[in-house]
Order: sequence, then C-alpha cells, then structure tokens
Amino acid sequence: MSVSVKMTNGGGMIFDMLRGFFFGVFNKLEKNILNAVSNALDEERRNIFRDQIERINLLRRDPNGNETIFYWMKRGKPCRDFPLMFSTGKKEVCLAKVHIRYYGRTLPALVMLLDGAIFRIKYSQSVVKFDVMDNFSIEDVKIFN
Repeated sequence: MSVSVKMTNGGGMIFDMLRGFFFGVFNKLEKNILNAVSNALDEERRNIFRDQIERINLLRRDPNGNETIFYWMKRGKPCRDFPLMFSTGKKEVCLAKVHIRYYGRTLPALVMLLDGAIFRIKYSQSVVKFDVMDNFSIEDVKIFN
C-alpha cells in the first residue's frame, strides 16, 4: 500500500491530541514524520501506532544524526510489552518509508518496528541540523504491510 501525504512542519494532528507529561520528547522533525505515518495508516493500525507513541518517554538520538531510537521506560527499565502491538511475524520490519524534502533535496527515512512495537526512525543521512531547520516537509509516505 502506498499513500502520498504531504505534511509541513506546522502543528501536528496526533501530537495536538496527545496528552501527558511526555509530549515534548519528540523534536519537530520526528513529530512530523510520526504524524505523516499515522495519517497514512488504516484505522486499526493507526490506533496501535498512536497508543505506542503516547507511551514513548525516552529517545536516544544517534550523535551522527542517522537514527532516533524510541523507548517506553517503566520502573527505570525499557519495556517492549505495549498493550497494543503490530502483528509482523518478524523481529525487525519497516512500517513506513517517508521522504523529507528540504531546499530542493530529498532525504528518505524508514520508520521501523521491533517485535511489533515502534522502535526507531532510520535516516539515509545525518539529520543533526534539522533541529534548527524550519523549511522542510514530509512527503511520499509509503506504508508496508
């Protein structure tokens, strides 16, 4: 299934709805990628995705800017047993591929699952400078089954 969605880096739809203390854990680029993926999913998978994203309370960003790893910490330890899980049948699988468009360039990124849970965003090149960039959009969201 392939869905073409263009999201700008303005206010995010799912993140505007999210409640809780950990709302601010994602940067602007991560929020926009996760919003675009959420909007491209069917209703059942969107509910699983949103439930998992709401629980993320710790991120590890690669110092080189090549990936962001998501954690749900419970009692000081990483927890992978989300109440709602994706049925993947594989250890690590790509949920979605997006394209980040900035200044006429395109940077692919993959949203990965591990054992049915949101795990990381893997970028094809460094995104270290994206924390200060405002001129980007998320385009061409492709959802994998």
